[in-house]
Amino acid sequence: MSSNDNHPRLGGELPTGSDPLSSNSQSLPLTALAFSHGRAAITWLVHRNPSIRKTLVCGYTCPTVPIHLRRLGLEVNTFDVGCSIETLAALAKRNGGSQLVLLPALFGRDPWLDPQLLSEHVGPGTHVMIDAAQTAFGHVDYVPPRFGSVLSVPRKSCALGGLAWLRMSEPIDEVTSSDYRSLPVEKKVGAGKRLARDYFANGNLNFELDALKMITRYEDAWPDGAHRADEIDIEMFLRVDPKTHRECRRRNAAELKKLLCAAEAPIRFPDGRAGKGGVPFNFPVLLPSNIERGALLKELHKQRLFATPLWPAAECDPKAAPLSDEYRQRLITLPVDQRFNLSQINQIAEIFVQCLSS
Repeated sequence: MSSNDNHPRLGGELPTGSDPLSSNSQSLPLTALAFSHGRAAITWLVHRNPSIRKTLVCGYTCPTVPIHLRRLGLEVNTFDVGCSIETLAALAKRNGGSQLVLLPALFGRDPWLDPQLLSEHVGPGTHVMIDAAQTAFGHVDYVPPRFGSVLSVPRKSCALGGLAWLRMSEPIDEVTSSDYRSLPVEKKVGAGKRLARDYFANGNLNFELDALKMITRYEDAWPDGAHRADEIDIEMFLRVDPKTHRECRRRNAAELKKLLCAAEAPIRFPDGRAGKGGVPFNFPVLLPSNIERGALLKELHKQRLFATPLWPAAECDPKAAPLSDEYRQRLITLPVDQRFNLSQINQIAEIFVQCLSS
């Protein structure tokens, strides 16, 4: 089968060559450590703080997170998207003892709560982590709460094999640095993911099918243990131009929202309770109840617009976390990443509106 240049893949995994590069390499963050993936960073943090026995996570989050936390032996409790600081602090106090609170930067937006103020409300026995996994530069953009941290996962929004940054609130002392350096380096999964991105960049449909199989296989192969990042991914990341990365995603999201509003598409946008600002990871929309999400996604995929429902299997109690439950059932996300220009964003809007009304 020949090249699919006339039928571009809109969305899905970023192919090699998607990232804007800078002539000057970034500097390594002084208070951040590079892990193979997000769960590896969380594992290391929990093992470094054995007094942590409980966690609080958002009801709308990737289901692999609470599953992983339970594998680490932690009790997992949840809170709703958009809850108040008072509500979250009360849940933390009810938990009692040392615990980990994952405050999400949903869709790449800023957290809806002030992380510093939240840290003050819950007290020093609680480690507040800004879960900016859907950002490439959250470890730079966000200041860790006191006694807390920031987690960003560039492998999700850059064309890398692996890489997650964990930035601590305190300077990294020699004991911590030595413990980190003793960790094994994960190379196999990252190399497989990079090869799959090469296949996507090839533009051949046969290669694309192989790449999809590889992505699934290697995503399932991430180890539960704490592993350092491959130096190849670190070097690739340090060459990405942060300014252009941020500007592209913000421009594309703003343009897509303008187009969908002009088309009067029968959708809602998640409101400020999910956070504002930030650097968009994707563009979330809430579908009306009369639209069957699965059927719509099937039509979008036929047009090679690879929208996603994101986390339909998210763990949440509909009564205790109604907004999380609505996102789980009604939300889809559209791509706005750095590989697209405004013409392609227009194409994404046209396809989406057409499929929505058909």
